[in-house]
Amino acid sequence: MSLSSLETQFPLAENLPEGVQFWWAGGCVGAELRSFDWSDAGQKGVAELAAELRVETITRMRQVHGNHCTQVHRLGTELADTDACISALSGAFGVMTADCLPVVACASDGTEVGVAHAGWRGLAGGVLTNWVNGFSCEAQALIVWIGPAICYSCFQVGHDVVRAFEHAPMFENIDIRPHIKADSSEMGKYRLDLKQLAVTQLRHLGVEQLVVSELCTMCEPNLHSYRRDASPHRILCGVAKKDLT
Repeated sequence: MSLSSLETQFPLAENLPEGVQFWWAGGCVGAELRSFDWSDAGQKGVAELAAELRVETITRMRQVHGNHCTQVHRLGTELADTDACISALSGAFGVMTADCLPVVACASDGTEVGVAHAGWRGLAGGVLTNWVNGFSCEAQALIVWIGPAICYSCFQVGHDVVRAFEHAPMFENIDIRPHIKADSSEMGKYRLDLKQLAVTQLRHLGVEQLVVSELCTMCEPNLHSYRRDASPHRILCGVAKKDLT
């Protein structure tokens, strides 16, 4: 699968409750650029995307690679120092990424929605655990989508990252060995499957309805990758919840 246009994508369109929409946007095709970072150009891009989604604004997080989950009771453009959020409000919520995991969810009855940002620090630190447990419904009632992120073949890490997962309380009863392998090309390095570590943890938490994007931000030249480009540009993944009353 490859990205050939900059049109906004709508995954799981046929499998979501009425009034709920998952979406993602961003990338670079030729001279055309879509980025949703905190720059003036990025802010303009967010405003244009909000208009496209027919929402007043897109609430985004000031992500810090932590494990805090915020319950959103009032819509706004920014949530400080958090890497996950949940809301029962009608509106749009987005997560900015350029290799880390963007994770989007809704309750199967459409009452709650949320997004999460999970790099290796946040994932090992329990951000997805705190997020899933923050929903009012049981994990089995969640519909979860993991968006474009760095793949196993591209994600080389050191032993410090492996050790973080080996000693992570949230992974204590999870077998991480299938998803972390020694890199035969470089001594002391490993290849880590961030997507599958997240999938394994989400399954352990009870999530059953789960879809993972095949797109790798680093393999796909038209997507934004911090590891490849050291660029501030970001894709934006999220969810919009419409008021049906």
